[in-house]
Amino acid sequence: MLKHKLMSSALLLALVVSSALCLAQDMPHGKWWQSPRAVKQLDLTDEERGKLDEKFVESRRRLIDLKSNVEKERFEVDNLLDSEVLKEDAVRAQFKKLEEARGALSAERFNFLLEVRHCLLYT
Repeated sequence: MLKHKLMSSALLLALVVSSALCLAQDMPHGKWWQSPRAVKQLDLTDEERGKLDEKFVESRRRLIDLKSNVEKERFEVDNLLDSEVLKEDAVRAQFKKLEEARGALSAERFNFLLEVRHCLLYT
């Protein structure tokens, strides 16, 4: 019975994680503003591309730290779910920390998109 509950909890967690990843698939990846097509379509100057490169590097550094934090919090949830005695309050509290870490990661991605928009419109 305990193994069944553990497996169900792990499956639920996997579903939550996979749905969040699906939402991020619509975003362009990498330095899309460096592609010749984007440069031509958006009429990007070297200065604009340079600013976008700077913003990208700054954001990537923050994203690396935030992704690491998500992984740490996810590990702690898994660790609590794997224990023989399930402490629901502790699991709920840790899950809240995981969701906060995911929220911070999503917020950074969104902030980068806003910075890109600002660079494109006001540079």
